Amino acid sequence: MKKNIKILIVDDMPNMRKINRIMLDKLGFKNVKEAGDGKKAIEMLQEVYDDDLTVGEYELIFLDLNMPDISGLDVLIEIKSDSRLKHIPVIVISAENEKETVLKAVQIGANDYIVKPFNTGTLQEKLEKLFKV
Repeated sequence: MKKNIKILIVDDMPNMRKINRIMLDKLGFKNVKEAGDGKKAIEMLQEVYDDDLTVGEYELIFLDLNMPDISGLDVLIEIKSDSRLKHIPVIVISAENEKETVLKAVQIGANDYIVKPFNTGTLQEKLEKLFKV
């Protein structure tokens, strides 16, 4: 598994972004950016394009669902409906564990779903599954 991929963590809780970053760091992933809300995430994802040429494209997104203004599900819809972004794998990381919510996220296009709280081992398993290591 490539460790130098560009990852975006989207979560309105600074502590959760920090925890995710620490876990990724332990697993060897250092190229990690953060967005504190859905609007900022969409801006960051779209700004890597200059005249439709990919410049430093994100290769993985960790997405919280419960955020103010724009929900994680709406961000996921935005990502998966944009032809320039839809190929980027998205792992939803949320405290929401209702079956309907998980199914909706997967139906929209989430590649996986992790329920908070979780540990580094769970994160590693999900990454290995995603990247088929």
